[in-house]
Amino acid sequence: MGLNYSAGRWNLFANVTGNFSRSFSNLDAFRSYYASDNKTVTSMLEQPSHFHGKLFSETIKAGADYKLSPNTSVGMVLTQNAFRRRSSGNNRAIWMNPQGEHDSLISTNSLNPDNLNNYAVNLNARHSFSANRELSADLDYLGYGIRNH
Repeated sequence: MGLNYSAGRWNLFANVTGNFSRSFSNLDAFRSYYASDNKTVTSMLEQPSHFHGKLFSETIKAGADYKLSPNTSVGMVLTQNAFRRRSSGNNRAIWMNPQGEHDSLISTNSLNPDNLNNYAVNLNARHSFSANRELSADLDYLGYGIRNH
């Protein structure tokens, strides 16, 4: 959603975007290990993996421009990005002998919450000397926040 308001020497604007999504991945791997003759199976590995996730992200941008004169303006823009992801998964490694009987099992589970929060501040100025000559300056400050549990 975007908003823009102009009155006199002021121009105010804001923009908000968001996204929500779900994801999944199922991967089933089966491996056979052979003796040096490349014919005799010595062991087998079955490895089913299942992952699920949710993602929410948003971007908020707001700013203002002020015309000091018809040829000179100053402005400021504030931006914030948030990214929140929750993913989980489980994976099993089932080792088997050549007859397919279970020999050993390794099981892993994961839970990964990610939180990324980024922000930016922009100060800007512009002066037009003519239609072909312009001087502009930008000062940016950025911050990054990462929190994983």
